[in-house]
This record gives sequence, C-alpha cells and structure tokens, in this order.
Amino acid sequence: LRENFLVKLPREIGQCHELRVIDVSFNRLSTLPRTIGELHQLHTLNVNHNHLENLPMELGECKRLQRLSATSNNLVELPIEDLAEIETLRLVDARHNPKLTLSRENSELLPPSVELLLHD
Repeated sequence: LRENFLVKLPREIGQCHELRVIDVSFNRLSTLPRTIGELHQLHTLNVNHNHLENLPMELGECKRLQRLSATSNNLVELPIEDLAEIETLRLVDARHNPKLTLSRENSELLPPSVELLLHD
C-alpha cells in the first residue's frame, strides 16, 4: 500500500486479524484508525512519510509489534505509555518529526530493549 496517495485507512483494517506487516509509507495519511489495535499479529508498522500528527494509543494493544517506523511525519507526541506495554517492541523510529518533543521521563518508560530514534 506504499506510495498510493492514500488519505485514509478504513476502520475495517482491524478485521484483518492475521495481518503481520503494514507498510503505508509515502502516502498522505493524517490519522490511523483506532481499530489498528485489533491487529494482534502485527509485528511491523511502517507509516513513514505521511502527515500524521499522532499515533493512536490503541497501538499498545498490538502485543506482537516489534518495529514501529514513523519517520518524516508531523508527529507532536508518541503514545509512549501504551507502547511501553508491548513486550516484543524493539524499535521506535520517529526521526524527522520537527514538532515531536519527548520528556526524558517519558522516554525512560520504554524498556532498555527498545531502540528509540528521535533525532536526525
């Protein structure tokens, strides 16, 4: 689904319970549906190069998520508390989001096994 000028993902994506990888990079998404949290088999989510300002806290329900890549968006915040609940998470890449700020105490909520990339 990458590079398809998508402006919206359907709510029904949450019904694709066996989905393991989503790559919607290089589109025009400004939001992700909250139903993404219903994708319990999802291990890789790539939303690079979109227009996202935030990510749904329901991502914390994707208990098999290993890699979250959200570079080059308009992110203002990350759902760190929710992401910290995912034991399998190994990478959160949120570089090239100029409005994104994260306090030190928030970043410390993630376990040491998670690589958090915030700066260029």
